[in-house]
Amino acid sequence: MPRNAPFYSLVDVRFAVLAKLIFIEPKALTQSRELGYSLEAVLKILKNLDVKHYHKTYDYPERGFPLDAYRIKTANEHGQTDDIYIKFALRGVGKNRVLVVSFHLTN
Repeated sequence: MPRNAPFYSLVDVRFAVLAKLIFIEPKALTQSRELGYSLEAVLKILKNLDVKHYHKTYDYPERGFPLDAYRIKTANEHGQTDDIYIKFALRGVGKNRVLVVSFHLTN
């Protein structure tokens, strides 16, 4: 069931990004590369997220933890502007690692 506020703190997300404590699932990594976004570009997007970009939080019983989804307008490395949908969670001991599970154009 979707929620109305982010589950994860963007401050914690920024700390994890700055420490490069990030894991991008293979599907999301392929999606980002196909759209022209390097790992550094994905990190920059995560670092620049703001609550105004928040879309929804989804509960995934099969994963055992919720995922926050954000929509952000940004430019890829070829200068093309995209509306990106990125879904992630904070995982690990102390929830200090970003796990990106989806990265694609918004519908």
